[in-house]
Amino acid sequence: MKPARQASRRQRGLSLVELMVGITVGLIVVAAASLMLSGQLSDNRQLVAEAQVQQDLRATADIVVRELRRAGMNNRPELTVWGAPAASAPIANPFTAAASLAPAEGESDSTVLFAYRDSGTEVTGPLGFRLNSTTGAIEALQRSGAWQELTDRGTINVTEFTVTRLPDTRALVACPSACPDGSTDCWPRMGVRAFELRIVAQSRTTPQVVRRHQATVRVRNDDLPFNDPAAARLCPA
Repeated sequence: MKPARQASRRQRGLSLVELMVGITVGLIVVAAASLMLSGQLSDNRQLVAEAQVQQDLRATADIVVRELRRAGMNNRPELTVWGAPAASAPIANPFTAAASLAPAEGESDSTVLFAYRDSGTEVTGPLGFRLNSTTGAIEALQRSGAWQELTDRGTINVTEFTVTRLPDTRALVACPSACPDGSTDCWPRMGVRAFELRIVAQSRTTPQVVRRHQATVRVRNDDLPFNDPAAARLCPA
C-alpha cells in the first residue's frame, strides 16, 4: 500500500501558482506577437501609401512636363523661321503665336496655360493644367473646354501645384549681313523659356505620408521673333 501512495503523490497536477505563471508567460508571448504583427501591418500600409502617392505624382508630373515641352510646336517646316518664305507672301513666325504661355515671365501660379499646333492651324490639347483646391486634384484642360482630373482624388490629396515661369534667357543670333544702318539691332534674339514645376501631395489613407516632386521644364520650341524691318526674313538681306 505504501508504494501506491507514493506514486499518487508523484502524479499530482500543477499548483495554482504554477498555472498562473504559465498563463502569464503565454499572454506575454501572445501580446508580443500581436504587437509585432500590428507593426508589420502598419508598416505595410505606409509602404503601400508611399508607393501610391509616388506613382501618381510621377505619372502626373510626366504628363505635365511632356506637354509643356511641346508648347508652340509646329510640324510644318516650311513655316519655320529657317524656311524661305515667298517674297510675295511674307509670313510671321508661327512659333510666337502658338507658344503663348501663362503664367507670365517671372511669375508663379497654380494654373498653367499654353497652346501648340501639330498640323497647320489645328490646336491640340491638353491646353493647360490647374489645381482644384476643392477636390485636391490636378486637372487638365481639354480642347472642349472641360477640365479632366489627372490625379486620383481617392488616393492622394494634392496640397500644392505651383508652376513658375523662369526668366527668359535671350541670346543674339548672328546674321551674315548687318542691318541697313550698319548695326546689329535687327538681328534676332533667341529666347529660351523654362518652367519650374512643384507638386506636393499626401495620402488620403495615411495623411502622414507626404511626397514632393520638383522639376525644371525647358520649352523645346525656342522663341525666335522676326526683327527684320521687312518682317519676311529672319536676317537682313
